[in-house]
Amino acid sequence: MPPSDPHNLGWRLRVLRTRRALTLVELAQRAGLDVSYLSRLERDALQNAKPKPDTINKVLDALQATNAEMEAIYHVERPPLTPDEIRAQIEALSSLEDAPEPVALRAKVGCHESASERQAYL
Repeated sequence: MPPSDPHNLGWRLRVLRTRRALTLVELAQRAGLDVSYLSRLERDALQNAKPKPDTINKVLDALQATNAEMEAIYHVERPPLTPDEIRAQIEALSSLEDAPEPVALRAKVGCHESASERQAYL
């Protein structure tokens, strides 16, 4: 397997594991899997075998993966919204007119600036 193949399930699992700062041993213990199996899974070296969804879900549970991370692991691609879906979302957002006005943001003023320089920000 190439060192960084985003189309490879094992590579995506390894990236998530390293983001969680876990070793293979730690993740294997949390997931209840053999460390050598997990290592082969990450390296895409499972001989003539495809990991079962239950196994992948054990790993994702052990990693406490978010829904977005699970979709990334399974490489779920969402199709673009249709015009009708876009209109529906706009209508749903426009119905939130009771929401408070947005808060205006200002640049952070440093202590070394003069009063006239600070006034320029306001």
